[in-house]
Amino acid sequence: MSSTDVAKYESDAQTLFHDGDSIDGQSVDTYTHIPILRGDHQQPANTTYVKSAKSISLRLLNQHPGCTVPTCDDATAIRGVVGLDNTRGLTGVELHIEGSVRLHEYGGLKRTTQVLSHTINLWPPANGGSPGDAPRELPFEYRVPTEPRLPPSYEVSIGGGSYGNRDANGFNAWVRYRITVRAQGLGSSTFNNIKPLEHLLDRTLTVPILFTSRLRAPHDSLPDASNLAHVPPLEATLRNASSKLEPVQAQVRVPQPTTYCMRRPVPVSIRLAGGSGKLEMYSVNASVLRRSTQIVSVKEENDKTWMEAVDLIGEGALLRVREDADGVAWVGDVSVRSNVMAGSFAVDGLTVRDFLVLDIIPPKNKPGMLLVDARISIPITLTTD
Repeated sequence: MSSTDVAKYESDAQTLFHDGDSIDGQSVDTYTHIPILRGDHQQPANTTYVKSAKSISLRLLNQHPGCTVPTCDDATAIRGVVGLDNTRGLTGVELHIEGSVRLHEYGGLKRTTQVLSHTINLWPPANGGSPGDAPRELPFEYRVPTEPRLPPSYEVSIGGGSYGNRDANGFNAWVRYRITVRAQGLGSSTFNNIKPLEHLLDRTLTVPILFTSRLRAPHDSLPDASNLAHVPPLEATLRNASSKLEPVQAQVRVPQPTTYCMRRPVPVSIRLAGGSGKLEMYSVNASVLRRSTQIVSVKEENDKTWMEAVDLIGEGALLRVREDADGVAWVGDVSVRSNVMAGSFAVDGLTVRDFLVLDIIPPKNKPGMLLVDARISIPITLTTD
């Protein structure tokens, strides 16, 4: 068995509890594990994306202004129109929507798994038709299935240096979706009464599309960070580097369940007690949200290779609000970065998980107050809504 650990994040963190893995990145010209979209996604999706080639055009409705790659989700239908410059020789028009997951271990395994494949026959209609009857515009509508829930558009490269360095240890994985329009026989003609092979004259237009799995958080609203006293605390024991000193007891309060809309700040409260009694000298870093991406390649039953990478996807600030004889408390909010478009998911060896992270920072030049377990990590689920 071989295993490689890149930027292993959870090795020095205390995981207070685990939810089950949930399904739910996007990108633009290059897919990236921190999804980025061009265009104004704060504006309503009320414009039309258009791409044309080979006498075919594809217009996708309900897109964001200025987008360079169209988007879709499983909560609303994909609507659009296929346009044809001419219908000479046309025998059929179909639209194919597909999605796939690909894992590549540099110098090793390559595996592609299809997660979506659906074909819409746009023309001829079920009752038949001749080329002269084919319209120049063919509208369509399709809803992405919600069961089973599909993974979002995503891509990550871990280890191996650059994409061009295939000799080093590393992985590349992606989830991609695309729409392909095929006009069968378009532009064909006869020569000496011999009709060419129609499939050689098929014309296609392919457009990548970024897919987001829509999930709704269970919270209609979230309380202020200073009003979390009613929430049961998540408790952790932070051992002191000096065995002569008592450990510090930490109580973290966040809204339960830990499933949050990524467009709303998440309130956090933490209280420290015990230890050396000089808790006011500690500080809590600006709380952060981290994303762990893990790729596992299984060659045989007992032969696995895996790597993990960690990225910052959000941050916030905690302010000390109270100190007394029993302890010190901080409160604040954590916000997800606006370029993050989807939350955690797991599919075919690719697992993406999100965590709320708190680091307890001892005072400088006080080695006796160093903490062995200075990081608290809480698994969370981020939703789109």
